[in-house]
Amino acid sequence: MCEHMSIAPMLCAGLTAYSPLVRNGAGPGKKVGIVGLGGIGHFGLLFAKALGAETWVISRTHSKEADAKKMGADGFIATADKDWNEPHAFTFDLIINTASSSEGFDLEKYLSLLDVHGRWISVGMPEGEGFQVKAQTFLSNGCLFGASHLGSRKEVLAMLQLAADKGVESWVEEIDIGVEGLKTALTRLHNNDVKYRFTLTGYDKIFGA
Repeated sequence: MCEHMSIAPMLCAGLTAYSPLVRNGAGPGKKVGIVGLGGIGHFGLLFAKALGAETWVISRTHSKEADAKKMGADGFIATADKDWNEPHAFTFDLIINTASSSEGFDLEKYLSLLDVHGRWISVGMPEGEGFQVKAQTFLSNGCLFGASHLGSRKEVLAMLQLAADKGVESWVEEIDIGVEGLKTALTRLHNNDVKYRFTLTGYDKIFGA
């Protein structure tokens, strides 16, 4: 694995995380939660920190806690812990959900983390039926529930400038392009064994200059 400023992943996963952060006010004095530390989530953490927000990672288990802290997370919450949400109720201004699965997802507990009129923004694309909500879900804090839209050219330029200014280093693993490389990448992706983006390299070696 190599850790460096890689532009290609930023133009996809990076912008997917960056846009909702800046559009929803992430910055100094704000507390931001990133649900899921994967290809998009790790960019969410890196950019939220670069924007100056207090940033926490929310994951199912503690397995990625060390990586989260190495990336600069101010805190880590594992939803497998008993009563995991209670110490953090009404403390987050913004939560970006990048999770690729909604299985066993207790949405009301996640939303209980938000301060009054805090925002929950989903950018992950879980399979299946997704979330089921009712009016009562939002009564305790009047939180706002939404999603993001395509990033703009202006945001791309601002994101890359921020990455350059703050030394944002994405966690990218390079895999040789080709039959075996593609097989390896897809197998590991299916097994959730990615830390935290793949980039296929060696194009000239396989296809010529």
